[in-house]
Amino acid sequence: MLRLRAERFLRSQWDVRGVVLSPRNGVADILAAVLSGKYRRSALDSGSVIDTERKVRAAVAEGRPIGFSVPFGGYKCWRVQSAPHLNWAEIFALSYLRGYGESIAERFSGGVTFSLSYCSGILDQVSNMPLEWQQQYLDELAAVLRKLSDSAVNFVLKDIAECYEGHGYLMEEFERNWTIVKEKWSRPEDRDAVKKRLASARNNFVVVGVKDYSMASDREIEEAIIVSAQKCEALDSLEKRRRFNKYSDNIQLVYVRGPAPAIHIGSCRTSANHFAMGEGVIEIAGEELVARIVTSGNWQSAKSVGTLEIMDDLDESIKCGLAGLSNCKIIGKG
Repeated sequence: MLRLRAERFLRSQWDVRGVVLSPRNGVADILAAVLSGKYRRSALDSGSVIDTERKVRAAVAEGRPIGFSVPFGGYKCWRVQSAPHLNWAEIFALSYLRGYGESIAERFSGGVTFSLSYCSGILDQVSNMPLEWQQQYLDELAAVLRKLSDSAVNFVLKDIAECYEGHGYLMEEFERNWTIVKEKWSRPEDRDAVKKRLASARNNFVVVGVKDYSMASDREIEEAIIVSAQKCEALDSLEKRRRFNKYSDNIQLVYVRGPAPAIHIGSCRTSANHFAMGEGVIEIAGEELVARIVTSGNWQSAKSVGTLEIMDDLDESIKCGLAGLSNCKIIGKG
C-alpha cells in the first residue's frame, strides 16, 4: 500500500495542469502572487520589493512573460550518490517552482518564464570537475524542463558563456576577477564572507576529478580548496552573469538568504536546500506524503526519522528514462 501511494505521489510531480486565467488579473493581483509568502522562505527587503514591482509592471504593460532568473552551478554536487546524474530533488524542486509559476499565470495571460542560468566551460578550473559531468547533468535537466513546460509556464536553460563573443573573452574577465578576489581576501573585514566561500568550496571541490588529489597532502588539498573558493567568487562576479540574473528584466530567485535584489524561494514545501546539492526523498508526514530535499549535511537528522523503504526499479512511466530516478527513498515513522 505504501509503495502504491508513493508511486502515485511521484507521478504527480510530473503533472502539467492546464492554467485557467482568473478574471482577477489586475497588476495588484499579479504582484500578490509573485510576492506570495506561500513560496518565499524569508521576508523581502525594500529594494527587492521595488525591483520586483518594477519588473512585473513592465512585463504586464508590454504583454510579455514575467521572467525569473534562477542562478545555479549547472551541475550535481559530486558528493550526492546519483552524481553526475540528477535525482528526485530536481523533479521535486521544479514541480514546486511550476506551482509558483501557475499561481502567477492564473492571473496573467502573458505567462511566466523561469531561466535557470549557469556558465559552461569553466568548472574544470573552479571545482576540478570534469566538464563532461556538467554536460551530462544539463542534458538530463533539459529533458525534464521540456516535460514540465507549457505555454503558461516555461522553463529554459541559460548559458552565461553564450553572452560573450567567445570563450577567450569570458576567461579574460574571469582571470581579472580572480586577481581582484585574491587581493580582497587579504582584508580582515571580509573574513566572514571568506569563511562561507571556503565552506562551500570544501563541499564542491572534486578530489578525484580533472586532477587527482587522492594522494595529496592535507596542505595541498587545502591550498587547492582556497583557490577553488576564490575562483568561485570570480565566476559569480562575471558582469554578464550579474546583469542577466539581477539587472535585466528578470526577477532573481535564490535558495539562500542574503542576495539582493532577489526573492528567497523554497526548493519544495518542506525544504530550502538547493536541488543540485541534495537527494529528493518522500517523507511520511501524518497521513500525507511530502517531498523533501536532503543534503549530505543533514542526512543524519533524516536518518533519525527512519528509512522505511527504498523503492528500486521504478516503472519507466515514473522515471522517464533518467538513470537518477530509478529509485526513491521513503522516510518517516510509518
